[in-house]
Amino acid sequence: MSAYFKDDFKFRPDLTINLGIHWEWYGQPYERNGLAARVVGNDLSAYFNPGCASTIGTPIPDPAGVGDLSCSNLTTVQFVGKNSTHPNIGVNWKGNDFHSFAPALGFAYDLPWWGKGKTVLRAGYAIAYEGALRNFITVDGAINTVPGINLINGGTGATWAAPAAGSGTPLTTLDNLGLPIPFPAGQQTTAPFPVLPNSRSLGITTYNYTNPYTQNWNIEIQHKVAKNTTIEIHYIKTKDTKL
Repeated sequence: MSAYFKDDFKFRPDLTINLGIHWEWYGQPYERNGLAARVVGNDLSAYFNPGCASTIGTPIPDPAGVGDLSCSNLTTVQFVGKNSTHPNIGVNWKGNDFHSFAPALGFAYDLPWWGKGKTVLRAGYAIAYEGALRNFITVDGAINTVPGINLINGGTGATWAAPAAGSGTPLTTLDNLGLPIPFPAGQQTTAPFPVLPNSRSLGITTYNYTNPYTQNWNIEIQHKVAKNTTIEIHYIKTKDTKL
């Protein structure tokens, strides 16, 4: 959501001022069914605290088949955001961004030298915010594919072993299909829950999102040297911040 005000003010016949302010609001993304997830904790220590006695990549298996007996203090994951079990916790822990104010100002001055109405000096300065991600597939990938909260692996989905088809068990009727389809072994059904040692890769959205912005400056002098000829000199600069 955004709002802005901008107008031109003619203070004198030879001086016009442009003033404006632009405000941008970017809320946090959420998953409609409350299945957006993030690691418990607001800093990187949530990733680096686990301790395992076994070699990384070679866990000591739990006889129950759900983890590694040699690991402790595992990274934990919870559902967050609107409609989730933790609606008061946002995907970005710093909260919504209400501070993206962008000023814009400029002027045009008809210089009194070298002939009236022949030389104009213009200058301006403005800030523009980058704002939220426009690619919502990327957003979904960041907040909805945390290990342990879905059955997707590499885009192929979870493998389901269908019952053998025989003369007495045709798969063309739902009566012969066992529902619900069981979760794979080790799949978590409540949150918070630990990220098990067999999930060595963890991708998640950044927590300390800040709104990147661009500053633009320009100054221009324009001089009319003949009836159909003008000369212009421009200085233009752009500076990006917090990319």
